[in-house]
Amino acid sequence: MIKINTEVGQSEIHGLGLFTLEDIEEGALVWEPTIGLDIKLGEEEFEKLKKEEKEFFLHYGYKDKDDGQYYLNFDHSRFINHDEDGNLSVGEGGSNLIAKRKINVGEELTENYSEFEMASF
Repeated sequence: MIKINTEVGQSEIHGLGLFTLEDIEEGALVWEPTIGLDIKLGEEEFEKLKKEEKEFFLHYGYKDKDDGQYYLNFDHSRFINHDEDGNLSVGEGGSNLIAKRKINVGEELTENYSEFEMASF
């Protein structure tokens, strides 16, 4: 779940993006998984989904490059766009997002998807 105040808005990167409504200090926890709300599927479960469900899942979620599981977050973190030099990074243990630098109010939150996603950008 997102640990800071945010809003979804029009992104200059792609479609909609997630913007911070507060200053965030370097190293601050921005997001962590919520058991029971975020979705994790194995390959077999994913393959049972209908075509439209798979498309939605892959548009807003991802396949993890380390464990091969499919993940879909329940909150607005799904609107964090890709940037090779994102202002967020995967934290220690690989399951949190932390601020790589000070992020000012109004900035779009971004992350380098190649840190965790099984895809090429």
